[in-house]
Amino acid sequence: MPGEVKTIKVACKGADTKALDELKEFQGELKQLTTKNAKRLRTNILNNGFSAPVFVWQHKGDNFVIDGHQRLRVLQQMREEGFSIPLLPVAYIEAKTEREAKRKLLAIDSAFGRINVQGLDAYVSGAGLEIEILQEEIVLPAGEVILQPNQRNNRSEMDGPNDGIKEKAGYN
Repeated sequence: MPGEVKTIKVACKGADTKALDELKEFQGELKQLTTKNAKRLRTNILNNGFSAPVFVWQHKGDNFVIDGHQRLRVLQQMREEGFSIPLLPVAYIEAKTEREAKRKLLAIDSAFGRINVQGLDAYVSGAGLEIEILQEEIVLPAGEVILQPNQRNNRSEMDGPNDGIKEKAGYN
């Protein structure tokens, strides 16, 4: 319907809630969000709601985002498109200094675990999920997938993080 306000569903709880405009960017140019991944993230938010709290460091009256920058960028775009953005759940991260807060941001952003092909296959198929559909709304870390020796020779050239995941994970 024309004039109908589209609202983002919140699908989690945090220690508190904050308006989008109360949250301040903190990571600078540390990470980039490609147009393709912004579209995936938008699709994910529309399909699943806002599903994880934003991690916030409160310092001198400001709410600095430790984790959630890309989701907030996409929500800002969606607000420009006419979506109503509700209060967002936040979890507070404790840090005494900016240095400590930045160390925590880097630790939270680090991917310590690695996805292996068998684990990915079992996880996805065990839940009845389809890799083709998942690729429309999440970035599967193809660069982190551990290829088994018999699969390394079959590795295809990849243009991006999800390109080639089907071949590598056995989803042909």
